[in-house]
Amino acid sequence: MAMAIALLPPENTHEGFMELELFFRSNIYNTVEPHENLKIFQFLQYFNRTWLTGNLIFYFTVENMREIIVCVACLNEESNVVLRPCNHTCLCGACYEGLTRLVCPLCRERIIIIQN
Repeated sequence: MAMAIALLPPENTHEGFMELELFFRSNIYNTVEPHENLKIFQFLQYFNRTWLTGNLIFYFTVENMREIIVCVACLNEESNVVLRPCNHTCLCGACYEGLTRLVCPLCRERIIIIQN
């Protein structure tokens, strides 16, 4: 079974595995000894959990990247202003222009200069 999975193209691994799972579920009692059933089902469950976990990690990584690049003031625009000397890039240009106090919103360090 592991050999069949290794031959699947990476982009179709999950689809191919689901087909294998359906095959095994429909043919398992005819193709393997009864004591092997549990091992196969445990492997199928492990693979599904592992694959789903990988996708969830990717999803949360993408969401975290969005949180990193979005302006902390308006939460809409991309943060593109580097505040010096703290080097935080947490504001968009419009929100920087609207600051009433020249302090970094993350660390409260005084802003001396900016870099766009």
